[in-house]
This record gives sequence, structure tokens and C-alpha cells, in this order.
Amino acid sequence: MKQLLLSVVAGIAVAAWGNNLFPEDTDFETGTQNFRYYRSTEPIRTVSGDAASGNSSLEIDSAVSWAHGRWGYAIRKDTDYTVSFSARRVSGGDTIAFALIGVLDWKQVGFTQFRLTDEWRRYRCRIRTDRAGTVLYPAFLPQEEIVFRIDAIQLEEGSEATPYRHSEAFSIFPSVNGAGSVVHTPEVPRLAVNAFNAGVPPEGQPFTLRVGVPGTEIRRERSFRLEKGKTAVMEFELAEAAEPGYYPAEVEVLDNAGRTVKSSAAPFVVTAPFPPPSREGFFGMQDSSLPQSVLPRIGVSYLRSGFTVWKAMEPREGEFREYAFQPPPELFWHPTIQSEFTPGRVPAWGCKPGSTQADPAKAALFMEQLFRQLRGKTEYLDFINEPDLELRNMPDGAEYYGELLKTAAPIAWKYGIRLLAGVSGNRSDFTEKVLTEAHSSIDLLGPHPYCSPRSIAADGRYCAPPEQGEFAGSMRYHSELARKYGKEFLIGELGYSLEESIPFHAPEAHRHAAWLARMFLIARSYPECRRLVWFTGLDRWEGGPFLYGIWRTENGIRPLPAVAACAQAAHEIDRADAAELLLDGDIKLLRLRRGNHTSYAVWDSGGKPEKTALRELPAGAAPRSIYGTAVRPDEAAITEAPLYLSENAAGTVLAALLRAIDSRPPLTVRAWLRERNHLKLEVKNRSFSDWKGTVAIPGVLQTTILAVPRQSAETVTVKTAAAIPAAFAVELAGENGKEYRNPVELPAPFEIPKLAVSDLEKFDFVSKLNGPGSIVQQTREHLFPPDPSIPWSGPADLSHRTLLGWDEENLYIFSEVRDDMHRNRNPDHAAWRGDSIQIGIDSHNDADGRNSYGSDDTEFTFALNKKPWNHHAPPTRRTPAEASGVRQFITRSEESGTTVYRIAIPRKLLAPLKLKPGTVFGAALCFNDADEGKVRRYMTFGGGIADRKCPALFRKAVLAE
Repeated sequence: MKQLLLSVVAGIAVAAWGNNLFPEDTDFETGTQNFRYYRSTEPIRTVSGDAASGNSSLEIDSAVSWAHGRWGYAIRKDTDYTVSFSARRVSGGDTIAFALIGVLDWKQVGFTQFRLTDEWRRYRCRIRTDRAGTVLYPAFLPQEEIVFRIDAIQLEEGSEATPYRHSEAFSIFPSVNGAGSVVHTPEVPRLAVNAFNAGVPPEGQPFTLRVGVPGTEIRRERSFRLEKGKTAVMEFELAEAAEPGYYPAEVEVLDNAGRTVKSSAAPFVVTAPFPPPSREGFFGMQDSSLPQSVLPRIGVSYLRSGFTVWKAMEPREGEFREYAFQPPPELFWHPTIQSEFTPGRVPAWGCKPGSTQADPAKAALFMEQLFRQLRGKTEYLDFINEPDLELRNMPDGAEYYGELLKTAAPIAWKYGIRLLAGVSGNRSDFTEKVLTEAHSSIDLLGPHPYCSPRSIAADGRYCAPPEQGEFAGSMRYHSELARKYGKEFLIGELGYSLEESIPFHAPEAHRHAAWLARMFLIARSYPECRRLVWFTGLDRWEGGPFLYGIWRTENGIRPLPAVAACAQAAHEIDRADAAELLLDGDIKLLRLRRGNHTSYAVWDSGGKPEKTALRELPAGAAPRSIYGTAVRPDEAAITEAPLYLSENAAGTVLAALLRAIDSRPPLTVRAWLRERNHLKLEVKNRSFSDWKGTVAIPGVLQTTILAVPRQSAETVTVKTAAAIPAAFAVELAGENGKEYRNPVELPAPFEIPKLAVSDLEKFDFVSKLNGPGSIVQQTREHLFPPDPSIPWSGPADLSHRTLLGWDEENLYIFSEVRDDMHRNRNPDHAAWRGDSIQIGIDSHNDADGRNSYGSDDTEFTFALNKKPWNHHAPPTRRTPAEASGVRQFITRSEESGTTVYRIAIPRKLLAPLKLKPGTVFGAALCFNDADEGKVRRYMTFGGGIADRKCPALFRKAVLAE
């Protein structure tokens, strides 16, 4: 319940650090730290000379936005905490609110209102939650127009506030040339380090301040002293870093014993300046807490932001208010309706009789007000964000969306606004139904063709590169729809997330940048694609500790390598007249033309750490990295990160690139088992010439003549009397005398035993759980998503013991799943969304890495009181459909908190899988747990099944005797 002015704590006594659970400089002596406005043009600021503690405080202006700090803290369930802070009013009203906000769900904890005075006073509020492991961050929420200042914020355990204590003994806050740390040439980068000594005594001094940039020779060092309670600013000019590039600078302070007192990342980007944003610009960005004024500095022209305003504009039926739409001052606006028309969120008076859907006639009155107030502020409106997902639980969702489009279009056009349909990017009947019924009401298609999985993690789990993870396929599909219906086409949303613990200069961070650039280049190769909106500028969590932003909040707002990659891509491809994908194999080659200027982008999408040297580049090629850094011609190479080159004389750079690409070993080999003694080889010719020669495997395959046409592949079948060895070498000899040796190592398959199951319901599988075919998963490392904020109290919360088996008629799954709460209220076809088991099978064990099932693959879901469901099957069977013929006995014991699955999948539903000894195939299992109000969790045996389908990640399995 809201409470006004719960308490005021008189006086402030700054004591030693150590009791404050918020980290870093919570006194704002060195800068704004991790605080920022929720939405703003310019960054939040500190004020010197006015503070409750020390010399500086943080000023918040409600006319800009509300403010929050990225000081996340995981509070314990059912435990009292107290937040206290100093504040005073500067102008305007006098009422504010404070709350801790959940990182993932945005739910508020401890919401409390306060009435401020013009004098500094201390305030507190009590924090308590019944949710375990909730990560929260502080937020100040003005309740009226007010300018106020805060200082000395503290989180502590207990129900009472104690005197403010600094969180750390020494604080630093580095910055490089202002907000966003983006420097435009020819400006010289200047690193300023603000320092505050809260508690290091004189005997620990002098301090040593060190500045360095990994991977370069840039080093600085300075000795200094600083009294307790004092601040200092030390500046460094970094002339060596004045050329375009990404510079992951690091700052460290040591005491006189050489011990680190404080360190901080201080990365920055140097790039050439950009012209003002243009309506013809290619690049847009999803709005975030990043100050909007930073975006034009990396070539962004459009800002996409969402709103939900029906109830605000029409608080009561027929009573309309003006809404203060504020387009970004320097950028063109791409507004998006979020959930105005989602059933359950439509105002009661706006619904059809007896329905939760919006009544078109009543919605038209709201739309009239909406589009009138948007007139002149935007070119087009994204009409419902991802309606195929927003309305997915409605059987007539596509028809309902089409009806709304038909209602909205004439009103929008009257006010000079065009409508964009921004579907999720997944190929579905929804999009085609809407286009069939309402294409004349749509001006632009704006899909969201994300890759999936799209989280780049430190543990090396699979993340789909742009060329494999549905992005390329979705682009082809939607560009064809745009041509078919004569619509303009743009990418409404696109992005990758990066685990927040990954350092700024880590290989994963550079891969994140490389994949961003590759997406930009592929998108630009489609003539129909006019624009791309990246998701997003700063932070934004999803699925655990993964952030979508290309800037990260870490002791300030810091750019990741992706910022530099975005800026250079804008320089290379924005406003290009034409873009043509010349090579679309493992190496991609894009030619860009702008007027009389020709340039190229080239990269290796093969997924292996292979470098192709470019030794014959002509003069003037000016090779440059994805960050714009000049590359020495003798060091230029094709890697996973796009390389940009210029061409002065027609065809010279292209010829040099083609020669280098064709100089690689021409053949690659992929191998997989069909049976223990049955091997398949795919020999791919990636050169520009036909290849003829022989292939042999010592001790396995005798020399065999082989011909592989250019840019194609041939399959070789090998059958032997004995089992194929796990490791061998494929020897290839060309007619030209050149020989190649390709080592192959096959993964050891998981053995599935043959079982004698006379009675499925009574079969004793528990006694066999320590033998062949058994799988036991009962630790947190088995839990996905791997997010420590997702609660898991132990094996009773989710774990399983499972036995796989087979005979000539069935594949068996026996499983005992422990879960203290069993829930599944989904229809049969969506049973996987609740507590259930899924199994995926790659019958031929031939998956090639694509994020989709092949013609020999199948997937089933089994759940308590649900029909078994076949989600995918070979083309000879209709899917998705009920898996008729499956025998299942699934029982639940609330007393023991276990669900027991006994499943027999018949041979006819597994074809072309052969149920016989020695058969090798791919298999993956997923054990789903979806308690009400909680994030879906799961454990998997094998990958490639839980999120997006990638059979290449399935476990290799073999049917044993």
C-alpha cells in the first residue's frame, strides 16, 4: 500500500564503509555512477557544491523522466531491508516516490511516497519480498513536476536505518570525451579519472594510477596523494588513440604496497563524424536508457520507442485528453503501439459486447485522437508490436488484427501517417492471413528476424550466427512477401544479447560485434530493405544475465565493441546506392556502390578459426577492420569479422579477393555415422573450379574416384564389416597432384540398451537407472536458463532420473521427474509450455548445423492428462498432430512430488529411424517446468531442442544390444 512520508531520519553521520549493500560511489562524489534517466535526450547530471554528504549530489528533473540506478542487489526472501537516502527539493512540486524494481519483471518492491522540503533531510523505506533471489535496483519516481536532488543512498539489512556509510574505501569514475564515450576524429581522446578517497589512510599512500589499453602500447601512470573525504580529477590525453577503432581502456589505482585499491573499465570508440540524421538513413535503434543525443554520433537516424496510451488519452469513455508525445529532438521517430488492443488490456468500455477484444467502432474514436496528436511527428506507426505473439492465444488473432488494421488505416492516412505491420519474424500462417485479408491497409512490413538461440555466453553454449539462425531465411521470406504485395520493407527489430560478465575486450564481445556487422551487411544486400532497427542501445535483460544493449552499465555507461562496429557499418553502407552479395558460400562477399565509389565487405561465416590471407591487394584498397581501424595490407585477412576494402581501379580488389579465396584448400569434409559400420562423408568443394581426384580412409575406405563440381558437395557412403573407428583421416588427392588430409573425430555415442518390456505400466525401470541408457540430472548446472536469479531450491524443485530403451517395435522413455509443483493448463499442441517431456530425433544423424528440422527429423511432447503430440515429422506424415499410436502412462504423486512417465513410441511414428542394433541417430530430451507466475525452466539431455531447433546439437545415440 502506498504510504506518504513514512519517516525522516534526522542528521547524517558518515562513518566507515562496509555496511552499505549498494556498491560503488553511492555518494556521487565522482560522478553519476550507474544512475540514469529512464528515457532522456541528455544524460543525468551531478551538482557540485550542494550535498548532504561530501560535495556533490545527483539532480533529477521529472520533466525529463524518472531515474534509476543499475546497482542490482539480490535480496533474500522474507527478510527485512531498509533503504535510506538524503534528498531535498529544488523547484516545482514536493512529492516523490522510491521503489526497488525487479531486473526482469519490472515489479516494484517497497514503493513509498515522500514529501520533500527545500532542506536536506534523510528518508527511509522498508523493503521486503516473498520472492527468493530477486535482483532489484533503486528507482526514484517523481509524482508530479519537480526538480530534486538525492545523495548518500544506502541499502542495509534490518528494519531500521543506520547512519550513512560509504560502500567502498576508494572510488573512481573514468570518462572519455563525454556521454557514450564516442570520440569523433580529429578530436583527441581525453580520459578523465574522478577519484574520491572515503577511507584509505595516509600510510597507505601515495597511490599509483595506471591507465592501459589491452592490445596496444598505450600506457600511462601517475603517482598522487588524496586526503580522506576529498576528490581529485586526473586527466590524460591519449594521442595514440586518435585513429578510428575500439579502445578497451582500463584504469587501476594501487596503494603504496602495490595492492589494487580500485579498478574500472573505461572503453571508448573513435570514429569519423557523421552528417545529421536523414530520412534516407538505414540505421535505427530501439529506445533505452541511453541518452538519445549519443545515437547520431554512431550514425543512427531513427529511434524506435513504444507506448501504451489508450487509458491515458481516454481515462473515461468519450473523455479525451491531449497526450504529450515527445519525438526525439535530433532523430526521426519510429513509434510503436505496444498492447493497446491486447485482450485483457483494452478499456472495458472499448470492448465488443461479451468480449475482451476491442470494438472497432470504439477503437476508431481513440485512433482518431491518437493519429491527430501524432500528425507531423512521425512518418509511420508500428501498429502493435509483434501482433503474432501478442495475440497468439486467440484462435482468430489474425482476423482480429486485420480488422483493426482496416479500421486504423483510413484514419492514419488522413493525418499523413502510414501503418507498419511488425510481426515477430517467424514464418507463420498469421502473417499470410493478415496480408491476404488486410494487405491494402498495410504500408510497410517490419518483421523482427532474430537469430535463435541469440545469447552469447561465457560458457561457450551454442549461439546461432546470422547465416544459420533463421535470420537469413526470415529475410528471404519477408522480402518475397514485400515484393508479392508491393510493400516497403524494413527490419523493425533485431539483436543479440551478451552475458554481462563478459569483459569488454573478450573474444565473445568481439564476436558480438562481428555478428552485428554481418547482420547489417546481409540486410543491406536486400534491395527491398530500407531500414534496420537494432535492439537496443543500453542494457535490457532477457533470459538471465544477458543484455541486448551495445552499451553496458558498468560504473557508468560504457560502449561494447559492437558500438564501434555499428559506427563503422554506418560509414560503410549507410546511403549506399546498391549492395550486391557476390559470394554466398562459407565466405561472404558484398559489393557496395555509392556514386562512383566501390567498396567491399568480406567475411568467413564457416564458424572455424580459419584465416585467409590477402597478400595481393592493390594499392588504394585501404583495408580496415569492423571498427574502422586501418589494417596493414600485409596483415589483411578474411576472418569471422567483416573486413572493408575500397576499390579505385575497377575490378582490381575483387580479382585479388577471388584469388585469395580460391587459394584455400578446396575441399572440406563432414562425417557422420548411420550405423556403427555405416559412415557417410560429405565432401564439399568450396573453390571456383571443378575438382577431380580420389578419396581414401586408411584401413576403412580403399582409394575411390571422386568428382565434386565447383561450389557444391558430394556424399560418399562407407560400409565396413567392423565398427568405424572414432578417429580417422580422410585423404584426398587431386588430379593436379595436390594432396589434402582431413582428420575426423566422431563423438562417442550414448548407448541405449535393448529392453524386454512385457507390461509398460508395470515395467521396473528404477532398478536399471544406474546402468546403460540412464540419465540423472539433479544439480543447478543442469538447470536452464542458467540465471542465478531464477529460483531453484534443489532436486525436489526440478530433477529427473530417466531411462531410454528400445526393442524392435518401440523406443521407450521411462522417467521419474521430481517437481514440488506440477502445472500444465495448456492445450495438447502447446503442452511443452507447461510441465512435460519433449524428445527430438534426428533419424539419419545428418544434421548440418541449420536451425531447423530436416525431412528425417521428428519431435514429440508428453504431459500428464494431455494427448501425446507430434510437432514435426517427415513429410510422409501430417504434422503437427496428435501422436496416434503412442502408448503412455503418466502418473503424479503429490505426496512425493514426483511425476512418472512411461512412454512407448511405435516404430511407425519413428520412421525412417531403424530399430535395430547398431543404428546411430541424434536425440535430445527436454524436461520442462513452468510453475505459475515463474519463468519456464528446463533440463536438457543434448541441446538444440528447448528454444530453437538445431538437431546438430542433439546427442549422438546408438541402439545397443
